[in-house]
Amino acid sequence: MHRVRSGTLLAGLALAAALAAPHARAAPLPDSAAADSAVRVVRQLEETVVRASRLDAFTSQTRLRLTRQALGRLPVDGLAQALALQPGVVLVDGEVVHVRGARPGELLVELDGIALNEPLRDRAPEVPFVALDEVELVTGGLESDHGGGLAGTLVLRTAAAGATWRGRAEWQSDARTGTHYDRGGARISGPLGVGGLGLALSGEARLDDTHLPNLRTLERTRVLGGSFGWRADNRLAALARLSPVADPRRFSIQSLVSRRVDRPYDPMFALRGWTTPCPDDSCLEGPAFSETRVDSGRFAPYDAADHYGVTETSRLAVIASAQRSAGRDRFSVALGWSGERRVTSLDGTESEAYLAKANLPTFGLEASDSSDPFHVYLGDSPYFRRERSSSLEARAEWWRETSPGGHLRAGLGITHERAELRELDLTTWGTGWDSLRTYDASAPGAYGFVGTRWVREGLVVNAGVRAEWFTPGTAARSTPYAPSAGGTWSWSPRLGLSFPLSPRDAFSVGYARIVQSPGRDYLYDSRATKINNRRPLGNPALQPATAITYEASLRHLIDARWSARASLFYRDLYRQVSARVFRWRTAPGLPQPADYELRYASDDAGRAAGFELAFAREHPGHSGVTAAYTWMQTEGSESFEDGLPFFPLTLPQPPPIAEHPLAWDQEHRVTLAAWWTARHGSLSWSTVLGSGLPWTPAERRTVETDLSRIHSRRLPWSESSDFGARWNLPRWRAPLTLGLDVRNVFDHRGARRVSIDGYPNRVINTSYDDYAAFREETGRGGGAYWNDANGWVRVHDPRLEIPPRTVRISVSTGW
Repeated sequence: MHRVRSGTLLAGLALAAALAAPHARAAPLPDSAAADSAVRVVRQLEETVVRASRLDAFTSQTRLRLTRQALGRLPVDGLAQALALQPGVVLVDGEVVHVRGARPGELLVELDGIALNEPLRDRAPEVPFVALDEVELVTGGLESDHGGGLAGTLVLRTAAAGATWRGRAEWQSDARTGTHYDRGGARISGPLGVGGLGLALSGEARLDDTHLPNLRTLERTRVLGGSFGWRADNRLAALARLSPVADPRRFSIQSLVSRRVDRPYDPMFALRGWTTPCPDDSCLEGPAFSETRVDSGRFAPYDAADHYGVTETSRLAVIASAQRSAGRDRFSVALGWSGERRVTSLDGTESEAYLAKANLPTFGLEASDSSDPFHVYLGDSPYFRRERSSSLEARAEWWRETSPGGHLRAGLGITHERAELRELDLTTWGTGWDSLRTYDASAPGAYGFVGTRWVREGLVVNAGVRAEWFTPGTAARSTPYAPSAGGTWSWSPRLGLSFPLSPRDAFSVGYARIVQSPGRDYLYDSRATKINNRRPLGNPALQPATAITYEASLRHLIDARWSARASLFYRDLYRQVSARVFRWRTAPGLPQPADYELRYASDDAGRAAGFELAFAREHPGHSGVTAAYTWMQTEGSESFEDGLPFFPLTLPQPPPIAEHPLAWDQEHRVTLAAWWTARHGSLSWSTVLGSGLPWTPAERRTVETDLSRIHSRRLPWSESSDFGARWNLPRWRAPLTLGLDVRNVFDHRGARRVSIDGYPNRVINTSYDDYAAFREETGRGGGAYWNDANGWVRVHDPRLEIPPRTVRISVSTGW
């Protein structure tokens, strides 16, 4: 009898929760009404299952879910903005996600168990927002089936077709009153009438000139009487899903396609008028510029913005998955392929015709009356980069229920990655530096895991181990001066303990060792002569990075709708990709290199410690509220893999001597998200309040050797609130909804960063951080460069500022 009670304790807890609920009270009756009361109690238990999932007493990992209702109603523009409302997540520049202090690329994005990150630098794909049915962010003490991302796993679940045809379409715009923002999305799904299959199609397009000046020449194309053209930030994505209508999980085939065209702004490429390399015969004053036409025969029209590079990214992914159940066993398999092409060039194509000495950018001279050293007066962006990558993954998993709440699971997976690069940097012209970097590499990989969940009285044990095999492949042999370490096996034990304290409370502790293989772009190289510090040498001897995570969490159900969670976590990271100076050993038959060069290494370390407190209110179909506070400290050797961002290109960079706050370290962060819906409309609101991000002070035209000053200053606190309203038009033939959205409601302005890359200028914001030196010396923002003749020259760079308030309208319909 004792065994029966201990094996069913958790089921008893769920029953106790139902009986303890105020609306679940039932008293035994002496007549036939007692049977009716018993039936009502059983029905109440079905509702209690939802409450038990909110408590999530069986797991020791942190799982933050965003449902379709929340995704559809929150005033956000994409998945990154939705994630930024979660505790422990910091969003930089509106799109770069950092989870619990992790670097970009350390969050694994997963669809049907298949990783979607590209293999070069683990960048995540563009996903149509309208296609998502649920998003789950898994962090903390990960169970053994999750791997490959030091920060955790972002699990995407897409909407499947139902028994009837349904659709929804929405268009949102600022009506050309702000940043020229337009976003259109549509989703249609229904049964095909063949084999019980259903098809769901989703697509989204988002075009935005952003808050930055749009100086490029307009390029428009007439299609069906309409005028279309690229803007500064252009994103298109579509997803198709084929699956059975009755059981979408039985098998599915999904295809994701996306395209992004980025036409950025740079104030160095801002002149628009008439320029000349020599205003007179002496050419002593350097180039010259005039806003109006000059008929001297020396000047020619020049629109500098059209000569700045464009990046175009295209991606395709296809994933097939199937799942079968037999008694207590469940089997699942998945096969996925994804490929990406990314090109940075003058026009976004693969043409290299503009890369010539005659087309190199011409900057002005210091102490000149006709020019300045900041602006480009002639020439094109001297950079070309083409990436091609693909990833193939096959995965199989077995799961067996061993007891109420307990299970065993095991899985195997194999991968094959290919990476190809061609990169040309013509700022090296005439310096003797190697300007061409190429590689074409492919390598297999494998992983396996076993895990168990054991339930015993008031204790739930989640234990497992994960093994991963990484190799740089045979292409590593062609990388000069960098012997390969060969294949590497990594073992990742996982252990979590969960204690259901009461029907409303659960406490858990978790430990996880997480391993992530280095991106392929850090492994390979073709350069065998001198290089500059802008792009370190590839190193196939890199080791997988490791994170050791500890977490303690307390979850509490306040009532039928309110819940709370408090978590304390600590993450220790080491062997992250870094850039370190090393001395080349000359190989026979190769050119004599410089003594010291910058190369990728596995030497960075870091840590993150934090506390999260979150409250949530769920009223499905009516309203939802989440509020969270996060205190977090993130420190490390370096923030970025490529070394110091501002340092003379030819001098050996000093190694970091201590840990310092990372570039995205935000100690305090408060978030609020709420939505409410009624018969004739809905309202939504979000607020993010955060302490200032760190920045590094600099001295005017001085090589920084005191690395203890890195990120020793802080920007002021920042606030951003967004609002959305929807109104369902009554008595309309078709369901029609009008909307109003406001971004940055209170028009909070201020600095969101201090420094920015000054490429292709060899001095300003490259060798020296002029923007940071200006702020440190004067206390003012906006950026400036130093000119010996005139002192500080203000730039007023809008890329450093928080975008202003924007107002948008929308119209949507559904059926």
